[in-house]
Amino acid sequence: MESNTKTPTLATTIARASYGVVVREVYKPEVHYNEDRETDAFDSRTVWAMHQIQWLIRKGDTIDPNEPLTKTFEIRLSAGDTTRSWNSTIVMSPNEPEFLPRSRKHPGVVTLCDIKSNLTGVEEAKFILKKKRRLCLRPGYKFYVCQFDVKVIVAPADLRFELWFDGEKFAGNHEPIAISWDENGTKVKTDEKEIRM
Repeated sequence: MESNTKTPTLATTIARASYGVVVREVYKPEVHYNEDRETDAFDSRTVWAMHQIQWLIRKGDTIDPNEPLTKTFEIRLSAGDTTRSWNSTIVMSPNEPEFLPRSRKHPGVVTLCDIKSNLTGVEEAKFILKKKRRLCLRPGYKFYVCQFDVKVIVAPADLRFELWFDGEKFAGNHEPIAISWDENGTKVKTDEKEIRM
């Protein structure tokens, strides 16, 4: 006998603001003029432009709550490093898409929340091993890359997050995702809820 029960489908909405995540990008002088820079800990030839913004949702985009947005993170770790949790920051901007700021140093950026992704319990063997060959006077070395996804579910009056690792939603004996809402982020959530109710 077939069940008539159907999974509820949430209606699509139009983004009233742009939402993004703070990232680092390979430094390019013509793009990242006057931005904060940092040399890669594992490759001195690579310089990063810090506090850049990757916009995941742009104002005016159609948002489907049934289709999460995915941001992939790649963390480099030394062999034997036991770190298994990392922070990332979600921001928003009311600016029109053509005037979105590239970094947190530019006006028009509001911090919504900080996300702590916790992969405690994942063994080093699950990470991607990278080996750098010896070049000239530089000795060879190895490091690991921890790759994981944070999925953002944009609900009608809220943002929710999931941590995915190795193709599966991560769950352990701890909270895999912890959210710390900024004061501005809490206000945005309240305003959005009042507008849509």
